[in-house]
Amino acid sequence: MERSGDRVTAQAAVLPTREVSILVIDDDVDNREAFDDVLSEAGYQVVCAHDGAQALELLRSLRPDLILLDLNMPIMDGVEFRAAQARDPSLARIPTVVMTADRLTERILGLAPAATVTKPLKLSQLLSIIERHTPAI
Repeated sequence: MERSGDRVTAQAAVLPTREVSILVIDDDVDNREAFDDVLSEAGYQVVCAHDGAQALELLRSLRPDLILLDLNMPIMDGVEFRAAQARDPSLARIPTVVMTADRLTERILGLAPAATVTKPLKLSQLLSIIERHTPAI
């Protein structure tokens, strides 16, 4: 995630009045920590999972307002997670933003994400997508 030039403190206009919850699913610990730090500082409640299987376990007890999903992960990748999410009507309604370093392909677009962003992410782009796909508060 690129942070230079994009200050979270400059994003005060997107601070929610109540916490919007975001589930970040990414196998890279540095990415998870960066998302947690940046999104928490921007006023979001963040929960992280290291793969799709752990995320599905977390979703038994929490319903985030948005999911940020990496595609390339061990154990259960993003494609498998999206298939499991689609089979559960209560989970299928949660907007999911697919994050990938790969080129956008039919396979990725076929996952029917709320949005797709390529890595490395720009902070301003990510915050704009989150604002667009979470409930107005």
